[in-house]
Amino acid sequence: MPPVAGHRTAGRFSGSLYQPVWLISSPTKSARQLRSRLGPEAVGKLLIPPAEFPSAPATRYTRAMLCSPFRARLGSAKAAALFWASLFVLSGLGACAAGKSNTGDPHHDGAADHRLTFKDGQTPPGDGQTSREGVTPSDGPSIKPDTTQPIVVIVSEPKGGESWVAGSTQRIRWTASAPVSAVELELHKGGQFVATLATGQPAGGQWSWTISEVLVAGDDYTIVVVDPQSSETGTSPAFSILNWRYRRPLTVDTSALPQTLTTYPVAVRLTPQTFDYSHARADGADLRFSTKKSLAALDDLDFWIERWDPSGESLIWVNLPTLDPGAKTVEIQLFYGNSGVITSPSSEAKAFPQKTVQMGAKTLDGVQTYAWFQLSKTATLSITTGKSLRIEAQRIVIDGMVDGDGAGHAADSGPGAGGVGINAGGGGGGYGGAGGRGGYDGTGDTRGAAGLTNGQPASASIAMGSGGGGQASGGGAGGGALILVGEEIVIRGTVSVDGANSPGGAGTNGGGGSGGGVLILGYHVELSGTIRARGGAGGNGTSTLNDGGGGGGGGRIKVFHEGNYLKSGVVQVTGGAGGRYGDQHHGEAGKMGTTHASSAPYRRLTVTLGAEAAPEVTP
Repeated sequence: MPPVAGHRTAGRFSGSLYQPVWLISSPTKSARQLRSRLGPEAVGKLLIPPAEFPSAPATRYTRAMLCSPFRARLGSAKAAALFWASLFVLSGLGACAAGKSNTGDPHHDGAADHRLTFKDGQTPPGDGQTSREGVTPSDGPSIKPDTTQPIVVIVSEPKGGESWVAGSTQRIRWTASAPVSAVELELHKGGQFVATLATGQPAGGQWSWTISEVLVAGDDYTIVVVDPQSSETGTSPAFSILNWRYRRPLTVDTSALPQTLTTYPVAVRLTPQTFDYSHARADGADLRFSTKKSLAALDDLDFWIERWDPSGESLIWVNLPTLDPGAKTVEIQLFYGNSGVITSPSSEAKAFPQKTVQMGAKTLDGVQTYAWFQLSKTATLSITTGKSLRIEAQRIVIDGMVDGDGAGHAADSGPGAGGVGINAGGGGGGYGGAGGRGGYDGTGDTRGAAGLTNGQPASASIAMGSGGGGQASGGGAGGGALILVGEEIVIRGTVSVDGANSPGGAGTNGGGGSGGGVLILGYHVELSGTIRARGGAGGNGTSTLNDGGGGGGGGRIKVFHEGNYLKSGVVQVTGGAGGRYGDQHHGEAGKMGTTHASSAPYRRLTVTLGAEAAPEVTP
């Protein structure tokens, strides 16, 4: 076949009817990529290494090279002729007439340069054959015009401007022209690929997308539908994803802990003064807690919303894996600001995996530590006689009975013990209130002295009650001592540390024991049940010849609360009644004990809320 006249300069074809052009570089380059390189005027720069070209299907290259901008410039037949002529030269099928090599071109194969020129005004024959200078139509390949239509992919939903909430399910719709058989759905943000949502979807259809809750909020999301064969795409207008918009760092001060705690719940309290409730859902279902600042670990901490009150105080328990006093502080993150239809993972069981519920009867003393301690309605917890009981827990619920009656100092003992009479009744023990003196019936009888008050009414300490003066009938023991320390303390049942009554029934009868002590140290305290520390009654004689004992004084009840103290229940510290008989005087009643309630800091674990910020993109 005769060579084509002319030469190629710097590896490019040139001619009066078209712009310079490179042939495409790889069979995998798409028509979309080709057109993106072409420009509005004519042909872009495309490359094909000759080694690849002969093995590539001609139809793939014909669709690429004869795309709309190219055909518009040259006409379909001329463009086809240019393609085949280029194929002819680069594949080594044509002879090299000029013998010039162009080794300065990195894409040049070293073959001779050629120049392809169409005659001015000449229109190629309708059968696809192309006339060239020095070449007759019969000398070249027979070429059919490429009638392939461009692939068109259209995304019809989202339409643009929507605000879709993370966690919700939305519809994506699209269409793609033939010969597309299957498409892939991609999510992009700001023009950058985020994730492949689905593959193998039909050329036209719809797909339900449940938006991941870990996506970062933004207004520059798009859906891109891709034909994997041609790499043609269709892109939706931008839409928004609403997600957890806000983050608050929470710093837990662990420095006051006596030892390291594991899987331990920490109380997070929110008020209108410390938290903008308008930024969260009305029901608080969008709250999440994490050890990370990023949404990538959105809910790696279990929590329980015990109370949610946008007009007041909300209480959330967050379970932390480790609380080390040596570390001084632990920082966690609170996420919120998702108005979508989502379900809260709030769980009491997960926040308090070490919950202790006491059933039946049990006796305890000393220091008992729990995450959650609850005394069931039918249960009775007794305090060991002569010992105090301290319960420490983040949450304490008393629905049953705490029995510390007569569990304090024995008769005739304790700092406020009642006196022993001579031919008269014994005195009642004293603690918050003084005990009563014993009764007597004749001149020269020495009444048992009243037990004296001891301790301080408003100090953060508590003691057991003292015993009454023992006579023939014996005196009553003082009430026990109970200390409750907790973030949340709820008393719906009964706590009783009454002094014991003297048995009575003798000629000279003993005094009643004083009431014991109850100390509550908490942040939030609710009392709808009963707390009592009453004095025991003096012993009664059996006739007017007998002498009654004095009543025990009331004990002490103290409540220190850092937050609220909601009191609708009963607090009793009355003195015990004096015993009957004694011609001159019956036994005296014990005096009223003391109660105290005040706001004071107590907590070993404090939580400080940091400034509001946006979640971070990466962990």
